[in-house]
Amino acid sequence: MQSGTVEDYTTKFEQLQFDITMHSCHYADLFFNSHYVSGLKDEIRAVVEPQVPTTVHRAAIIARIQQKVLDRGKYKY
Repeated sequence: MQSGTVEDYTTKFEQLQFDITMHSCHYADLFFNSHYVSGLKDEIRAVVEPQVPTTVHRAAIIARIQQKVLDRGKYKY
C-alpha cells in the first residue's frame, strides 16, 4: 500500500517485482500491474484505473502525473 509519494511506492514496488521475478518467471505483467494499481492511494487510483494501463511502467507514469496534479492543488490555496 502506498503511504508516501508515488515515486517512493514505485521504487519499492519495482524492487519487490524484481525479487519475485528472480525466483519465478511465471507471473504475467497483468499480475504485477493489477497489484501496483490496487496499492495506490484512493485519490490516485481513481484516475489511474480508468486509463487501463497495461504495464506497471505506464501505470506509474499516470500515477506520477496525478500526484503532481494533486500536489499543485494543495499549494494553490
